[in-house]
Amino acid sequence: ALDAFSVRASFAQAQVESDPTDVAWVRELIWSLNSMGLVLQTKGFLKEAEAAYVSSLEFSQWQADQMPDDVDLMRDRHVARRSLGEVRLARNDLPGALEAFLQAQELIDVLVATDPQSYVFRRDISYTLERIGDAKQAMGDRDGARAAYASSLATTEALAAEYLDDETVRGDLAAGYERLGDVLIM
Repeated sequence: ALDAFSVRASFAQAQVESDPTDVAWVRELIWSLNSMGLVLQTKGFLKEAEAAYVSSLEFSQWQADQMPDDVDLMRDRHVARRSLGEVRLARNDLPGALEAFLQAQELIDVLVATDPQSYVFRRDISYTLERIGDAKQAMGDRDGARAAYASSLATTEALAAEYLDDETVRGDLAAGYERLGDVLIM
């Protein structure tokens, strides 16, 4: 899988270099780099995964400077920031993880403001808040973790009330209660 994503990223990068205004190829490059990061992270190559996510962010930021209001590119940056936070959390770089998660939250807050009813954006904000709670809990900030988990859970509860039969949201709800419960009993 890594070889396929690498070839795809190389091809996408060549396309972007020839036409930096082609948003489809920029997004392809960003997602290829994110996919490479995920594969590397899954295989335990955390430093290399972090490098892939940083490259993804460099390209997405470069594009964002040219198209700051593009919602799809903003969400791509959000996902890349959150992924960077996850790999930093796995590497035990807790301040770096928290910083990346907070930057991801800033992006998703903007997206939710553009479309407050978006299922995807609301799930993204809930998950990002959950990851902020994970980083804060790992840093020993129980109060900060509790606040982040409670905010995440409130968002998920609102989604669950709207999407009663959505098993994904129900799973998110169960995970949210578990995380909040864990931090409350510590």
